[in-house]
Amino acid sequence: MDGQFFLAAHPGVLKKAHQMNVKTSNQQTADFSLTGGGTVYLFYPLTEKARTWLVLHCAPSGEHQYLGDALAVEHRFVSGIVAQAQLDGLKP
Repeated sequence: MDGQFFLAAHPGVLKKAHQMNVKTSNQQTADFSLTGGGTVYLFYPLTEKARTWLVLHCAPSGEHQYLGDALAVEHRFVSGIVAQAQLDGLKP
């Protein structure tokens, strides 16, 4: 990963992250879908922009684990990934 941007999760961040794949009629399609609970969460890229972002920031290696197309992360890294993705222009 290019730099460490992981932040400790705090109440509300994981709830917000769960809502990444929820959209209403006035929202554009999300770039990522987030599923999981407990210890492990999966970031599924839904757009080409999201797939490219994952390759650039979380390339498959010994440091990053994937299950199929989804990036698998511990719950403590979710808020940092969501924050960085949003800073880079991805839609939750």
